[in-house]
Amino acid sequence: DLVRLDEVLQVLPTLEDEIKDQQRKNRRTATDDTHDSTMLITRIASRLVVPPEAQWIKVWDGLRTLTVLYYVFEVPVHFCFLSKHGHEAAASSVWLTANIVADLFMSMNVVLTFFRAFVNDTKVVTSFTDIRTHYVFGYFVWDAVACLPIDLIASPTDGDSGLLARPSAT
Repeated sequence: DLVRLDEVLQVLPTLEDEIKDQQRKNRRTATDDTHDSTMLITRIASRLVVPPEAQWIKVWDGLRTLTVLYYVFEVPVHFCFLSKHGHEAAASSVWLTANIVADLFMSMNVVLTFFRAFVNDTKVVTSFTDIRTHYVFGYFVWDAVACLPIDLIASPTDGDSGLLARPSAT
């Protein structure tokens, strides 16, 4: 029952071809699975695209404008007046709470903007891929930086100084 060498050598090329065929099939299946999952995610995300004429988006934009106006008022008042005159301790929890709410709102706006259709020339772009690309190469970096909680980084808490806190005048 010993196998002869010449028989093994005859079968070897056939086995090698079968192995290569199976590897090609496996690669194709893996690529198809990846492509299918990407297509599924894109299809689901495309259903979540918000048209620019949606009524609630106008309300959202109004709230975003109010949040920006809050920042325009709060930042100079907080850093120029309250911290210099010793009023920071009394109002710190109010300012901190308001800033956290504003930062969370702006963070939600970043996520929402990934799903907002936009007008390009005269055409409304609703493709999720185009929206994502337009935002990432547009205002995404500015929006992400704007969401950083600078007041938590810059202000001292529990006796420790924040990363950007002013040095004490001693």
